Amino acid sequence: MGHDIRAVIGFPEAVQAIVRGAGCPNATALPQGFAIAPLGHDQIDALTKLEPGRHVDGFVHLSDGLKNGILSLIGDASLAYIETNYFGGTGSQGAALLRDGQTVYERSTPVDCAPVSASSPINSVLRDLGVQTSDGDEFDALGLFNFRSLEALGLIEDED
Repeated sequence: MGHDIRAVIGFPEAVQAIVRGAGCPNATALPQGFAIAPLGHDQIDALTKLEPGRHVDGFVHLSDGLKNGILSLIGDASLAYIETNYFGGTGSQGAALLRDGQTVYERSTPVDCAPVSASSPINSVLRDLGVQTSDGDEFDALGLFNFRSLEALGLIEDED
């Protein structure tokens, strides 16, 4: 089964700033007071103003333009950008933590058949964002396994 999402996660105020600024269809409440909003192609175009600039190594969608667009909307708040792109246990996942007008962390890693660890990029960023867990799996603590696609996050994209 595949997993292919691009989204921002944070406290509702920061996520709502992205929803308004990028034209996201919605934000979904998550446990522990967090929220998630999907980023499809239209939302990424809105955030980058069609000037993505340099793509960050290892990421499919994260670029300097996307980071700058997000940072311009959230002010001094914190927000996690996550992306997954895998099928049948192989592919990649990446995450960035944006806080106080700068990128605090960004890392992408290949995913193979081995289980995702506590040190994976998404778990690391979620931990830094403040997600609490007793077993070291912040991804599961927020129930992100429920969202395997942008459609599961409420975003239907055209197949142009």
